[in-house]
Amino acid sequence: MALLLDGDIIECRVLCTQANQIGLNVLHAEVTNVVGTGVTEAQVSLALASNLAVEYKAILANTAVFRGVGTKKIFPLPAGIEFASIASLGAGTAGAEPLPKQICGLVSLVGSVSGRHGRGRLYIPFPAEADNTASGVPAAGYVTVLNTIGTTMATVLPVGTMGNTSDIVFGIWDRLSNTITHVTQGRGKTVWGTQRRRGDYGASNVAPF
Repeated sequence: MALLLDGDIIECRVLCTQANQIGLNVLHAEVTNVVGTGVTEAQVSLALASNLAVEYKAILANTAVFRGVGTKKIFPLPAGIEFASIASLGAGTAGAEPLPKQICGLVSLVGSVSGRHGRGRLYIPFPAEADNTASGVPAAGYVTVLNTIGTTMATVLPVGTMGNTSDIVFGIWDRLSNTITHVTQGRGKTVWGTQRRRGDYGASNVAPF
């Protein structure tokens, strides 16, 4: 397990499961403000999972599980190995009746540049029927939690202890130019999205960690 350096780009995979399907939210971030020896991928996974677990569990159906976060360095090359934390594993609490597995909440991410290179989106998996209103849109309380997740994406995450720390700044990664645009705002959407690969017609998926 290597120490992350200033300017390293990392990929963080937030994993939820429901029955034979998984829901992955793939995040990218830049490592900044390294103090002392800095931190490892495993420390980032532990910190981010702890940071997100409460919000995710609050809007996951009871039949779904927040499993954890896996982190690896992706740039500069060579890419690293993913190190995961499931220390915050736990079931959702939003309600006993799940919506169809392909239905998901949406968080819109806005970066510091205009155009498509400054925009991103998270598809939050496995909501409950209790958060679906009579008009077929997410309940206000559900959107409030989405907004909290969006705020986390626009907030620097400090990681580490005892003089060995780093800041994790989330962003929108451009694979063609190998550049990252830092997220400045995250907003929950008031409509449902879909990810058909998570649905019952999709192939079963094995949790990667």
